[in-house]
Amino acid sequence: FDQNIKFGYTFIEDEVKELDIEFSRYSINSLRHHLTSTFKSQFIDNLFNSVSVVHAERTSGDSYTVLDASITLQVGNLEISVLANNIFNAEYTETNLVPMPKGNLLFGINYRF
Repeated sequence: FDQNIKFGYTFIEDEVKELDIEFSRYSINSLRHHLTSTFKSQFIDNLFNSVSVVHAERTSGDSYTVLDASITLQVGNLEISVLANNIFNAEYTETNLVPMPKGNLLFGINYRF
């Protein structure tokens, strides 16, 4: 069965010069370091799983690590899945300082015809 691992890394150096104008608190909130890794696997017929880890550090110094996992069972045209997001309840914000939800589960059923 196929197993695969993916890694990604981004580094951004924000050089904000001293200016006599005031910035909006939302204008500069970019990620300085952003590391992602995903492991996808299939150990038996019809059963797939994946684990994703994201670590991010903003230019403000705030950082967080988020772990997601999913498992999918495929039987013929029917697919049943469970996705766990933010398993360890990391507190973090995304673009424009929007707080992201703590851990949650998503159940799904797909039928292809």
